[in-house]
Parts: sequence; structure tokens; C-alpha cells
Amino acid sequence: MLKDELPCIITKELPGPKAAEIIKRRAASVPDAIRCIYPCVLDKAQGAVIEDPDGNRFLDWVGGVGVLNVGHSHPALVKAVQEQAEKYFHGMFNIVTHEGYVSLAEKLGARVPVRGEHNKVMFANSGAEANEGAFKLARKYFYKQGVEKYEIITLDKSFHGRTLATVAATGQEKYQKPYRPLTPGFKQVEPNNFEAVENAVTDKTAAIMIELIQGESGVHPMDKEYVQKLRKQPFGSSEASVL
Repeated sequence: MLKDELPCIITKELPGPKAAEIIKRRAASVPDAIRCIYPCVLDKAQGAVIEDPDGNRFLDWVGGVGVLNVGHSHPALVKAVQEQAEKYFHGMFNIVTHEGYVSLAEKLGARVPVRGEHNKVMFANSGAEANEGAFKLARKYFYKQGVEKYEIITLDKSFHGRTLATVAATGQEKYQKPYRPLTPGFKQVEPNNFEAVENAVTDKTAAIMIELIQGESGVHPMDKEYVQKLRKQPFGSSEASVL
């Protein structure tokens, strides 16, 4: 089986002729904004092994950027997808209710390490959409109370997405510069510096968003003590949430 094979390059150069043709077609039909610097075309894969259309095999160190935690085409997941496809493909959850959504929400709600005995869960298409939803939820929470709180504090070196609001939240100049003026209401502070957060919080602060490990700009973990302090609320007179 492919998952048991070792990486092997059989063409004289990469990409091989079949892969090169597909990459050429990609360049002609897909915007350059979606970059790919690797000469690899995915034809099929199992476990951690990728095979391209020329028969070259690669070891997959990325796993769909953390999406494929059990590898490509795991038999249990293939079986689950086949069974689901025989039932139905999609049901818009704000139009019809389906038990699978409810069941997964229950399981995640019972395990997520946040405050509260009964947590509610929604699913999003991407990390950017999830972050956008978190910003909106924090602001609407105070709006419904008749309180004007809208500021979101994030960290330098952070990455929160490529939509306009998440770019404004992202603490990296290279992502923000091309899209100015940015969505207002966001500001960044130095990571692992609790005093910087305290100084940034105002009576307009709705939430503080952090990544426990900043990955896109390198590997920058947050100190345990720093995170523990952030979880203690309120900051002075603010009732900001930590996202």
C-alpha cells in the first residue's frame, strides 16, 4: 500500500513532465495570490506519503497544515465519508437540523477547556471566519447590554487570517501594509508582556485574542504564567474576554 512505501524520486527533475503541465495550467487559471513554492502535485496519498502524477513519492510533513492529524485516506475516515455520502451531502444548518452537527457540538462542548458547565459550539469554514465570528460575538455581547465596547487587542507577530478584519488583527506589517486603511478597533501589543496588555486595555476593550503558539511568523510560544494572568479578569474596570 502507498502508506507503506518510502519516498522516491523517479523523474530526472522536479516537477516531472505531468506535474509540470498541471502547474503550468494552475498558473494560467488560478490567481498568483494563492502561492505554492513546492514542485509537488498531489495525485493520491495514504498516511504520510504523497504520490504525484509522474509516480514520484514524497513524505508529507505538512498534513494539510495540521488538518490531517491521522494522515491521508485513513480507512476509518474513508468509511465514514462513504456512509455519509450515501445519506446526504449537505444540509444548511440554519435551514434544517441534522444530528451529526449536534452530536459533534456536544462532544466538543464537553471537552473544550473554557469556563462554563454548558458550552455551545458552532462550526466555521476557516480560521479567519472563526476569528471574525469571535470578534463579532465579543462586540455584540456588550452591544446587547447597551455598553460601548469594541476594541480588540491582539499581539505583535500574530496571524489571525486574510479577511479585512483578521488582517487588522494580525500583528505583522507585511500583511497589513497593502490593505490600508485597515478595519478600525484593533491594536497590537508585545507578546508575553502582561504589563503591555494592562496598559492597552481601556473602557472600550471588548476582547483580547492570543495564539498560544505563534506559528506563522516562526515558533513563539506564550509563557504559562502570562496566559494564566490573562485569564484572570477583569482588567481594572474592563470586562474584556480573552479569546
